This record gives sequence, C-alpha cells and structure tokens, in this order.
Amino acid sequence: MVSAKKKLFDQLAAIRRLSPEALHELEIRLVFQRLPEGTHLLRAGETEERIYYIARGLVRGYCHDEEKEVTTWLAEEGYYVYSSSGFLLNKPSNESIEVLERAELFYITRQDLDYLHHRFQEFNHLSRRILQHRIIIQEDRLRLLRQSKAEKRVEQFRKQFPELWKRVQNQYIASYLRIDPATLSRLLRKR
Repeated sequence: MVSAKKKLFDQLAAIRRLSPEALHELEIRLVFQRLPEGTHLLRAGETEERIYYIARGLVRGYCHDEEKEVTTWLAEEGYYVYSSSGFLLNKPSNESIEVLERAELFYITRQDLDYLHHRFQEFNHLSRRILQHRIIIQEDRLRLLRQSKAEKRVEQFRKQFPELWKRVQNQYIASYLRIDPATLSRLLRKR
C-alpha cells in the first residue's frame, strides 16, 4: 500500500506540487481498498460519492442500451474513475462501474474533496487537470467510434491501448467498440 500511495502522490506532484499541509490533509482523507473481480463500485441509479484512483487492477464503466450492456470506458492503473453525472452533478448515475481484475484502489469522498478545494487552491488545479484528461480520453473514444469499419476500430484500439488489449476480455472490448462479439472473434481469427 505504501508504494501505491507514493505512486499516487508522485503522479499528483507531476501535475501540481502540493504543500506539505495539503498533502497531509489529503493523506488523512484517502481510503484504501482491495476488491475482488466483479465488485461494483457503483450501479446505475445510485449517486456517486467517491472518486477512485486505480493503484492496481482494471475497472470499466458501462450502461444499458436496449437490453445490452455497453462498455463506455475502460481504465487501468494510474487512472481516476468516477461517474461524471453522479460525482460532478450529484445526480443518479446512468452508468455502473465494475472491477474487472482484483483491484487496489484509493478513494476520496466528494465531501472531503470539496473541503480540500475550499481550503487549498492547488486542489482546484489538480481536479481541473484530471477532468481535462478524462475529457480527452472520451474524445479519443468518440474519434475511434467514428471509424466506419469494425476492422479499423479494432486495430486502432489495439494500437492506442496495448495494455488494455492484452488484459480486457474480448466481450468488453467488443462492447466498447460497439461491435458484436462474434464480429470481433472473426476479425481476430483473420489476423
């Protein structure tokens, strides 16, 4: 856990160096969790109270579209995960968040993060940069989905996310790319 926390703090420092007092206040508010595969951090309809940092493991966000699960994002170590509508707007989430691999996570509650934003200006900068990063990731996904051919989407995903390609089950990759799992299997056999 100590090395995972150091990695988190190093990542934050790369964005914005925090004062010793701000670091201390963050550290006492962080909660560490080890969770098994299949655990839901959030289910659609619930209000998100936490933002998570993935120290180890894989996590996905998904929603339902006409009785099918659609993977909306995939995240690995070093990423922050939360429901945008739930955490940012304090509304019931339209997506669920599920652990895909045994995970080690840190989280902070919305209330504690609001306190840190109010007390330390540097947390506003950090949060803005983390949010900007998430927006860029979503734009990349939309660009990927605009590829008309399934083969192009699969190849682009493989190039853009090589670690996820190796670790994520094909059914979730197919869902993320908005293609049928059988189509993905057929494309993989062609390779």
